[in-house]
This record gives sequence, C-alpha cells and structure tokens, in this order.
Amino acid sequence: MFIRCLLPYCIAAVTIIEGIAVTDLYAESLADMMERCEKSVVRINTSGEEGSAIGSGYLIDDSGIFATNCHVLAGATSANAVFSDNSSYPILGTYVIDAKRDIVIAKINCSGIKALRLSNTLPRKGESVTAIGAPLGLDFTVTNGIVSAIRNADQMKESGGQVEGTWIQIDASLSPGNSGGPLINSQGEVVAMSTLASIGFQNLNFGISSIDILATIEKAKSMPLTPLSKGIAKIQPKSQLGEDIAVPPTAIAAYVEESRKNFDRLLSALKQDISREQETLREMNRGGTNLGYFDPQTDASVARFTERLSGEVRYMFRNEVAKTTAIDLQKRQLREMLDTYTLCRGGMTTKSLCEMLCKAGGDLDTRRSSTVGFVKAATCGVVVSEKIALIDYQERPYIANLHSTAGLYPGDRLLPSVFFVAGTQTLEVENRIPLTLTVLQQVDEQHIRKIAGSDITAPEPSMSSPLDGPATESSVFEPPASQDFGRLWTSRDGKFQVSAILLSSDGTSVKLRRTDNSQTISVPIKMLSESDQRYIAK
Repeated sequence: MFIRCLLPYCIAAVTIIEGIAVTDLYAESLADMMERCEKSVVRINTSGEEGSAIGSGYLIDDSGIFATNCHVLAGATSANAVFSDNSSYPILGTYVIDAKRDIVIAKINCSGIKALRLSNTLPRKGESVTAIGAPLGLDFTVTNGIVSAIRNADQMKESGGQVEGTWIQIDASLSPGNSGGPLINSQGEVVAMSTLASIGFQNLNFGISSIDILATIEKAKSMPLTPLSKGIAKIQPKSQLGEDIAVPPTAIAAYVEESRKNFDRLLSALKQDISREQETLREMNRGGTNLGYFDPQTDASVARFTERLSGEVRYMFRNEVAKTTAIDLQKRQLREMLDTYTLCRGGMTTKSLCEMLCKAGGDLDTRRSSTVGFVKAATCGVVVSEKIALIDYQERPYIANLHSTAGLYPGDRLLPSVFFVAGTQTLEVENRIPLTLTVLQQVDEQHIRKIAGSDITAPEPSMSSPLDGPATESSVFEPPASQDFGRLWTSRDGKFQVSAILLSSDGTSVKLRRTDNSQTISVPIKMLSESDQRYIAK
C-alpha cells in the first residue's frame, strides 16, 4: 500500500529526470549551431565600374533566394556568391532593393542547401548574438556579442543616418566584409542582418532587424527578377567628395558684417579663450604617454579624458613624439590668439577686423545652411581622403572639406578656421551603410580679407616668445602681468564661474578682479575647483 501511494510521485520524478536527459541530449552547442548555419551563408564578390568589393549574405529560401545589404551590391555589374564548401554561383538579379533599410533580396541558382530561419520577434537587450561573415575578406568568420539596444529610425537619424526601420545595436565586432551577413540568436534564428559598422568608435555596430527583413521578403514575392545591370548597378557605390565647394561672397559678407557689429564682444570672448587655452596647455604638459597601453585599439595620437568623480581633465598621448607635436601645435595656436588680441585691443580697424574674422570670429551655426562662421575647437575622427575628414564639432559628426588633411590623424585637434555650411552629403564608406551628414567647407582666408576690404596677411609671430622652449612643465605659457587676460574660475561644485585676474593669495583665500574691471572679490581657496587650486599653488 505504501509503495502504491508513492508510485505517482516516482513516475513524475522519472519524467522530470528524463526530460532533463532528453534536453541535454538534443541541446545544440554554439559550435554545432555555427557549423550548421554557416552552410547557408555566402561570401559575395562583386565587380563594377568602381572596382571590386566583398560582402556577405545568407539564404532565406531553399530555392536560392538570399538576403544581403544594398550597399554590398551597389554599383555591381556582376557578382557571385561563394559558400563555405567553395561552391560558387553567379548572382542573377534582385527582387527588391530597399536602400533606406539597406536590404536586398536577390537570387542564385542553387539547390539542396537549407535556408536560415528568421525570427518573427525582436531580440531583448542583453541577448547573445553571433555574427557570421567575411570581415576584410576572411571567409566565414564568427564573432560573438550581445544586443546593446533596439533603435528606431528617429534615433538613427539623430546620429546622421538617413534610414528607416528598426535597428539592432550590438557590441559584436563587425568589419568591412561582415555587411549582409546574419546575426543569429541562441536558437539559431536570424534576428538581424549586419549592416552598419561604426566609424571612429569601438563596439558600436548595427544590424537591420529580422522584422524589416521579413516584410521585405513579403514584397519580393510579387516582384519580378531584375538583372544586376538594369537595377542595382545603377546605384552609385561612392559619393563624389573632395572637390572644393564654392562659397558665395554674400555668405562671407554677412559673416564680415556680423563680426563688425559684435567686435567688442568677440574681443572679450577671445580673452576668455586665451585663458582656457593656457589651461589646456598646462593639462597637456601633465599628460601621460601611455595611450596605446590604455586603449590599444585606438588609432588616435592624443585623447582627452575627464575624471568622472573629480572632473579633472587628463590628456594621454601615444608616445613622446605625439605629445611634443600636440604641445607645439597648442603653442602655435596660443601665439596666434595672443597676436590677434594684441592687435585688436587697440580698436577696430580694417586690419584688426580682418584678423578677428580669420582668427577668432563668431561661432559657426551648423543648423543654418549657406552661412559662414568660425570653428574654434574640432577634433579629427577619421581621415577619408587627401581633403576629406570626419570631424567632431560640438559633439556631433560632420564631413569637413579641408584645404588638406596632410599630417592629420584621429584624435588631433584641427587648427581654428572659418567654415561654410555647404548642406548635406551622403558619405559612402566601403561595405558600410551610407551616412548623410552636414558638410563644412573650409574658407580661404584671402577670400575673407578681400571682402572685408584688406589683403593684409596675418602678422608673423615674434622670433622670441614665452611659448618657445621644450615641452616640459616649466614651459607652460604665463603672459607677463601687463598682458594678464585672467582665467575662468570655477567653484568646487561647478555651479558658479567668473572670468577674473588673480591679484594675490594668502594661502587660505585669493583676491580676484573681474576681467571687465567691474569688481574685486575675495574667495576661500577651498571653495575653488581642484584645477584652480593647482593653478594657485604654482
């Protein structure tokens, strides 16, 4: 009787144990899953008027229909798909080309190869994903990561992309050649297609979602097959960048007139800029030379960090040569600013106005197309060609059409210059989705001087300058008392700031005079920022 009562529980226990055993028996390891899935992935080789390129794709139907990126096949007059067993098939044509989602549904004649299954739901943040593709032409490479975020089209447009659909942000490593390959979840389903690898940033990559791909597949069912030469071959794979853009004289004239009206305000702003750049020079002199050890993947020669807790700014350089080069450039910039201020503080003349226009004019408003303005601080992100660079200005990316990119490297600061907002341009980077960004055209100083009424060239810096000397802490620029432009003093909590000149210090407090001479104030040293306290200690 006792055994009979326990029997149902024993059977249930056995069922559970058997269930675990069966699950373990049939569980597919990541290695097994990748071995199965890569049989459905292809390396795509293309050729066209712009040359040859490599991308990836994957079967979505057993009859030979596959998906890839629009930019992989763009401009291709011929292409073939190569499987992992080296079997190769010519790509016959396309059914659908969706450039804003970067999806192409295309066709090859193959049979006996099983297609991949697409997920009909979006992945969750934190889920594991695996990318299969041919990064840099290395066939059928697997990289693993997680879903970092789900982005809608509006969020992607804020970053400069002219796109539609839902995008899966991942931290898996993607490189040129991965484009068009599948992003696979732990169940072996395609959740997205590798599409956009970040420019200038590590581990920030995107794929168009399987929801968008499924919708595109539905459209393809009613579409005829279009040969490459009559369809996608007509899409330009590259933008024509690098040619100088004509700057209208009216835009320069408006810049001249605006600066003429605000000459005194610009002069006051220049004084504050000199103070800030002096502090930047001090920070650079204290900078370390172990950037490569700190971030071995970066291509930058210099990087600027802000301590999260203290707010202290730190510079790091790739090596001593990079540090010396950056400091010399900073000294040159400070020297030019000092020369400009010295000339302009005597009052506005044709000559001083020209110097102000070319060396310290009003800030560029990038939201106003066809306008001219001054860019004080911009950083190089990526050098694209001999004239084109992607730059960071006011924490946004721009295409900069420069006089020359010679000697410019990622992380380098651009010399302050006048730019024209030339509109927008679609930038094509090989095997990546097109990015539409605002284009800034560097303006020739002589054009500005001519319209302002003078062809006078900038004054040559003096042969002897307090900026000269080796890149050491002792070489930090300190202008003589008669040319003390003050500095921007900040409270310890960062809530209050004042532009003032240091008059004296007794060790516990400092006496400051506002740069406009309106007031003299006494401030306890302990209430000032750490940067200000270090300045006082020197």
